Amino acid sequence: MKKFNIVLLVVFFFPVMICGYYLSALFSPDVKNTIYTMMDRYKIVKAAPFANYFSKYTVVILFFLILFYFVISIIVLFGQKTRRPGEEQGSSKWESPQRVSKLLSDRSKSQSDPMNIVVFIKKKPNIFVRFLRNIFYWFKSRKAD
Repeated sequence: MKKFNIVLLVVFFFPVMICGYYLSALFSPDVKNTIYTMMDRYKIVKAAPFANYFSKYTVVILFFLILFYFVISIIVLFGQKTRRPGEEQGSSKWESPQRVSKLLSDRSKSQSDPMNIVVFIKKKPNIFVRFLRNIFYWFKSRKAD
């Protein structure tokens, strides 16, 4: 069963508002906003973080960040699937593994069939390939202690 955690939504709402306020402080209403003016404004904000940086950009940036926050929170809240412990969640409730194996198995067992020729041609790989394969299987099958 889904649980809506309203407390977390409210708690994470305040950092979004604070980030939006400080992000709007980087935009200057007087000068053309470039990356260099933003870096200069960042140094000013970093030097005095509790000063008043309210400008004409503050309301717009806060609106878009809050809208973005609510869209993400709606996606998270309603994107969760209802899961019950002990119930099959995979695709085996629609089809049995035996039937799928039977449907996908090779029907023709003759060696003359062109599709099976590749299976029956067994050539011994060279020593370098065998060496690499042995190392791969050794790492794959070793026990991690």
